Order: sequence, then C-alpha cells, then structure tokens
Amino acid sequence: MIAQENEHDILKKRADSHHGAVVWRRIFEITPGFLSWFLLLAVAFFALTDPIPAAVFVICFYLFWFFRLIYMTILLVASYVVLARERNTNWIERCRDLNNVSVAIKRAQERLSKHEEEVKHAQRTREKVPITRRLHSETAYLRRLEHLAQTTEQPFDFRSIYHVVLFPNYREDIHILKSALSSLRETNYPLERLIVVVAFEEREGEAAHAKADELSREFKEIFFNLMTSFHPDGLPGERQVKGANATWAAKKVMEFLNEEKIAFEQVLVSCFDADTRVGKEYFGCLTYNFLIRPNRLHCSFQPIPVYHNNLWQAPAFARILETGSSYWQLIESANPDHLVTFSSHSMSFQALVESGFWPVDMISDDSAIFWKCFLHYKGNYRAIPMSATVSMNIIIGKNWLDTFRRIYVQKRRWAWGIENFPMVMLGFLETREIPLIEKARHTLKMLESHVSWATWGLMLTLVGWLPVLFGGREYGFSVVSYHLPRIAQMIFNLATVSMLISAILSFMIVPKRPARVSRFRNLSFAFQWLLLPLILPVLLALPALDAQTRLMLGRYLHFEVSRKV
Repeated sequence: MIAQENEHDILKKRADSHHGAVVWRRIFEITPGFLSWFLLLAVAFFALTDPIPAAVFVICFYLFWFFRLIYMTILLVASYVVLARERNTNWIERCRDLNNVSVAIKRAQERLSKHEEEVKHAQRTREKVPITRRLHSETAYLRRLEHLAQTTEQPFDFRSIYHVVLFPNYREDIHILKSALSSLRETNYPLERLIVVVAFEEREGEAAHAKADELSREFKEIFFNLMTSFHPDGLPGERQVKGANATWAAKKVMEFLNEEKIAFEQVLVSCFDADTRVGKEYFGCLTYNFLIRPNRLHCSFQPIPVYHNNLWQAPAFARILETGSSYWQLIESANPDHLVTFSSHSMSFQALVESGFWPVDMISDDSAIFWKCFLHYKGNYRAIPMSATVSMNIIIGKNWLDTFRRIYVQKRRWAWGIENFPMVMLGFLETREIPLIEKARHTLKMLESHVSWATWGLMLTLVGWLPVLFGGREYGFSVVSYHLPRIAQMIFNLATVSMLISAILSFMIVPKRPARVSRFRNLSFAFQWLLLPLILPVLLALPALDAQTRLMLGRYLHFEVSRKV
C-alpha cells in the first residue's frame, strides 16, 4: 500500500511539474508580443487622449535612439575595419604556425618589423592603406600568439582537424547545390579533410535521388567523402523543419566517423543553407579560430553573412534589406558576449552530439542550437565571431510583388527566433548553475532586441508623430511641442550621416560588377538607401510584430522554404 502511495505521489508531482511548465511556457510566449503591443498602443492611446505625456515619452525614445545609432555606427565601422584588414590573410599559414608557437612569435615579430619599415617608407604613397592594414593584422596576430604561449594547453595540429559541411535542403535547384559544392572545391584547405553531406528530404521523391546521383558523379572523388542522406517524413516528435533534416544527416555522419575511428573532438561541423558559398580562406579561418581557443569544444563560430550570389539581379528594396542584415551581424560581432549563431554557422561536432543535435521541432534551428549548448554546458558556451564571410542568395520572386511577399515571409521566419525565448527562460528556471546576473543579462538582451525589432521602425516613422498630429491646441502651446520636432530633426540628420556611412561601406563590400550588367546599375546602389524609411516599418517591424503576435496567440508558424534563384 505504501509503495502504491509513493508511486502515486511521484506521478502526481510529475503531472504538476508538467502543468507548471506549460503555464510558464505560455507566459514566456506571451511576454514579447505583449511588450511590443503595449508600447505601441500606449503611445497611440495617450497621443489621442493626453498628448503631452505621449510626446515626452517619444522624446525620450528619440534620445535613446540618438545615442544608440551613434553606438551602432561606431561598431559597424570598427567591425568592417577588422574584416577588411584580414581580407587577404593566409589562415592556413597561421594554422601551421601554431605547431610551434615560439617559432611563430619570432616570425611574426620579423614580419611586423618589416611592415613598420614599409609604412614609414610609403606614408605618402597609395600603398599606405593596405600596408597599414597588414600592420594592424600582424600586431593583433602577435598579441594572440603571445597570449597563447602563456597558456598551458597547446593547440592541435591543424592537419588532424576534419570539417563536416552539411547542406540541408528541400526541392532546391541542382545548380544552386552545384554552386555551393564548387565553392568548397576552390577553398585553400586540404580537401581530403572535408566531409560534405547533402541532406535531402525523402518526401521530395525521385527528384532528390536523381540530384544525389548527379552530385555524386561530379564531386564524389574530390573530398574525403561526399555523403547524401534522405530524411524520412513524419518521424515521431518532428516537424517539417530544417533542423530535423540536419539532425538526421548529422547522425549518419556520426556513424561514419565511428567507422573511420575519427574522434569527435577533432571534427568541426558547419551547417549551411543550400545556397551558401564559402570564401577561399573560410576553413583556414575557422580552423585557426578553433585551435586558439582554450575552451574550443564549447564554442560556436559565426561568419559574417553577405548576400552577393545574385546581388546584381535583385531589386533595390531587396538589396537594402539584405545589406542591412549583413550590417547587423557586423555590429553583433563587435560584442561577442551577446553574439548568438545565425544562419550558416560552425561548431564542434562533440558539442553537437552532447547537446542532442539541432531541435527537430523548431524553425529557428540556427539560434536554438546555441541556446541548447548554452543550457547543456551550464552557461559555459559562447559564439566566436570570425573575420570571414559566407555568401548567400537574395530572394527574388517572379515579379516585384512576389519578391515583396517572399521577403516578408522570410523576415517573419527570422523574427520567429523569438520562439527561443520560452525555451531559454524555462532552461534558466531549471538550471541553477548559471549565475543570476548572467541569466538577467541574456534575458534583457533577448527581450530588448526582439521588442526593438518589432517597434522601433514603427515608432520612428509612424507612431512617434501621433502626438504632433492629434495634440490639439493645449499641446501646441506646450514646451514639449517646441522640442519634439527639433529632436526628431536631430535624429534624422544623424540617421542621414549613418545612412551615408552605410552606403559607402556597401560600395566597399559589394563584389565586382559583372561585364553583362550595365554601369547605370551602380546608380541604384547609391539611391537604394533612400528607400530605408519605407522599408523599416513594412519589411522589418511588421514581420517581427507578426511573428510575436502569432506566438502570443499560440498560432505557431509553419516552416516555409525560401526559394533560391
């Protein structure tokens, strides 16, 4: 009788615990959308009923964004400078140097002295800038080597590192996949250390098998191994999402590594979109960043995504959006303590296995895997920014309207990353080992970034002007009515300067114009930034608000594949 009562108590506690988790999950699902709508509706309500407090709030909001815009512009320029100075770095050579750090320090000191002499000699020549970049690059590299020499743990020999490259896809054009694999073939890294996996969905049918056969015939002998996998549809606990396909493929890779007796800690896995093209030095840069980290197995590595594959064919509003996405990632990379993996990313295969692979029921698998690892390792996990880019496609539809719709759907899917918030909050409640201050920092960062995403474009362009439009006579004679337009003008003047800086950087990053593209196409690159005030509320704020509202109401989003051209 006592045993039965104990069993009953255990079952009851489990049921109560499950019920509590469901309640807390719903609270956390509601919170971001509630905050966004509360902020927008509160300003609109007071603008109609009591405009002076609403105007005071808008002024405070404008001042906040005045300082934030300065901060973001500084970070953008600083991150671009770091990216530019490492553009021509031979990362494989640096990986070789790590086999003997003391010898590498002497070589770096010699190169640094040589570059210093070149700078002095060429101060008034056109070679001043690139030489200065090499000088800064070598200085940073020497500091890293000196720091590494003081640590007790020596890095691996880079020749022992294998790279697994996953391309989960569904109904992608064969030319898109061939282009991605061809970029791997051109990398400055030993191809016998690359294990490439093209992960198809079984529900695609015979077309997937035909593409797998064609890719195998063309690329089978190039890499250490070219694998193809076919993810079954309808497995228990899964949804039709990219993470389920990637997880199925990664488990096939795990079996292969065990057969080949390759240790997981010597393997880096990169999960790429089907259209991702890597630069020539990508894997060298990734390997170097992996080897120099004392806590290398507890790190993800985040390159800068750029959307250059079909840049010259995309309409202006699509280009400006994706350029903004690249800029945002540059800004985030300047603050690694808050960096979370996004889109194409890399990580230790051992960490992937120990954390339980990508989630099979979530759309935002790229950021969710970071948080899974963060919770699994009790906060001892971080994302490392890389001075390397990966290039992807801009979404292009049949016409401008179709392109607009497809981009809206894509941005809403990106904003659906807010689905991580309930998962992370529940993990924080269950994990006592993570310090409270660390939990608070990440919680505020997630809420601030997503609520800002959904509101600040609307506040700056629409809602913030409601007190002016509906203020009435009493408001017109107030001090607030005098200051609000002037502060708004100050904000927009600074935004113009920031926009000009962004436009200049976009010309410096953009790839060389193809011969078949008219020279007049460059003009559209200059004037595309004028579309920014229209794009902010429509294709940035609204998709984010849409995603948060769906999560708040429990109308969960379904994964929709972005068609590549």
